Amino acid sequence: MLIAVNNLRDLEQDREVGKRTLAVRLGPKLGRFEVLLLIVAAFALNFFWLSRGHWLAFALPFLALPLALRVVYILFRTHASRQYNQLLAQAAAVHMLFGLLLSVGFFLR
Repeated sequence: MLIAVNNLRDLEQDREVGKRTLAVRLGPKLGRFEVLLLIVAAFALNFFWLSRGHWLAFALPFLALPLALRVVYILFRTHASRQYNQLLAQAAAVHMLFGLLLSVGFFLR
């Protein structure tokens, strides 16, 4: 997700210099949906841990969902600008929080 947000931020510059990132190929609208798909996939794949009996490892990462939804909301409401730098930091926070909560869930098992 981080690289997808980064590529959306740099879309115009990448297009000008001939870089063929996925965001350049898809365009800004589908690039935003790529980020949404990556976030949905992370939380959906987390159900694997529930099927293995690791209910804390399953449940705790969902505490990061509000922040993830905020990133998607802002991404769909704004165009690439300096604000995407802040959005990139928030996306990194989602990654870190998700991973930390997943780890805590395994540790407390």
